Amino acid sequence: MEEDQPDDKDHTEWGCVSSTNDQNIPTTPSKKGPVNVEEEVDVAIVGGGLAGLLMAIGINNHCNDSSNKFRCKIYERAPKLRSISQGMLGTHTNGMFALKHIHPELPALVKKVGCARLKTILTEIDANGKITSSSKEQEISAETRYLVTWHKMQQTLASLLPTTDAVVTSKSLVSYVEDDETDSVLLYFEDDSIVRAKIVLGCDGVFSQVRRQMANENGGREGKNGDDRPIYFGQLNWGSIFPTKNLPIRPTSDIHPDNAVHSITYNGDPRWTCYLSDAGSGYTFFQLRVTDPEKAMALSGSEGRGGLGLPGVKDALIPIAKVSNAVSAALECIPESQLFERSIVGRLPAKRWISSGGRVALVGDAAHGMHPNIGQGGNSAFESSLVLVRALAEGKRQGLSLKQSLKSYEKERKPRADLVQKFSNMMGCSQSTGEQLIEMDKRMAMLDWIAKNPTGCEGGEQPPAGIVKAVNSFDPLKQKGVSLI
Repeated sequence: MEEDQPDDKDHTEWGCVSSTNDQNIPTTPSKKGPVNVEEEVDVAIVGGGLAGLLMAIGINNHCNDSSNKFRCKIYERAPKLRSISQGMLGTHTNGMFALKHIHPELPALVKKVGCARLKTILTEIDANGKITSSSKEQEISAETRYLVTWHKMQQTLASLLPTTDAVVTSKSLVSYVEDDETDSVLLYFEDDSIVRAKIVLGCDGVFSQVRRQMANENGGREGKNGDDRPIYFGQLNWGSIFPTKNLPIRPTSDIHPDNAVHSITYNGDPRWTCYLSDAGSGYTFFQLRVTDPEKAMALSGSEGRGGLGLPGVKDALIPIAKVSNAVSAALECIPESQLFERSIVGRLPAKRWISSGGRVALVGDAAHGMHPNIGQGGNSAFESSLVLVRALAEGKRQGLSLKQSLKSYEKERKPRADLVQKFSNMMGCSQSTGEQLIEMDKRMAMLDWIAKNPTGCEGGEQPPAGIVKAVNSFDPLKQKGVSLI
């Protein structure tokens, strides 16, 4: 149960950041004269989402001292950071571990703006709305499990940035060029500005422009040497956050108790799962995910491109929701203008996270975007940010080059991140088909291992025996409805 949305309406087609043609991407410095560089920094972070903000916080906390500071700047394509969203994320133990070690105040701040997740209720219903399966309420530790709206998480991180001008908005990346003569990277933006950086961190999401170019360099886009395009899981979400008092059913605990997530799965036609959860501060989070590829697209108000307030979407969803009183009641009180449609997209593991020149690295969803089913997208981004911050800090102490630090980050972090990404994609496909692709006890053991053994923690355990081979051999693209974008 993890959701986000594009940050403007001009780029909603599959969340695509740029329509830049591969052939138009510069790959060598201009030979026509000196480059008109607008700004020079040590670390350029592309993307002001959670990973990008956390990297800036971590670099300031762990890599800077009074005599030697990294000049760090975030370049975000949206005109401003968000003040509202229709999506949420749930923190796990591994994510909170990373937040704590990047900034000691972060866990307390997350608890302040979030809602403790104490219970999870899993319900399955048949065509008549009869409950066919229901789990007991699962007690969860309140120390690490919190539900946070996406915009509040972004605002919380932004409040910890070292300077008010740390984020430059309305900056959409077109391409980058690594310049060996100056041992730097030139960043070219859509507004025709150019920035020079010693290293670049691509924190620009699943549809990363940084990764797009890196894949071309590494011979891995659209059939050249494998295919590194994003993947569509054949599923669509419709989500909203609204005042709990608007629910027509009393008590509202029949829809979701306080501090709880209620997951309702309908195994009919079309198959869907709905998440109803406490969003804190008197709000409820609603997310309806239709997992039948053909039926999902038929319900779309945008042919799968997504967007907020699409005409006709609510009327299309009401008939499929009527089998559940709880889902129908929630949908009834949501204005169509506040329903956000989103295609479920992710990535296969990247061939590498570091550019051919060694000065550009991928972080967060740009590196390991995954199906949201197990709620590890944001937590994995937090974990990767911590590993990279530590690599940069340690490299600085040892006098290593920034390129060596990026290489250390990839070596330490990528194996675990790849495994979590593959497992998450596998569980997402299982949700889509209703098939049990891995035994329940093994699934729970894997989820427990992911949460309790973040990269870099002392005494970390190996993943559960008998699971790794099955996860590594699973191919999402062989599943019905899953395709490259």
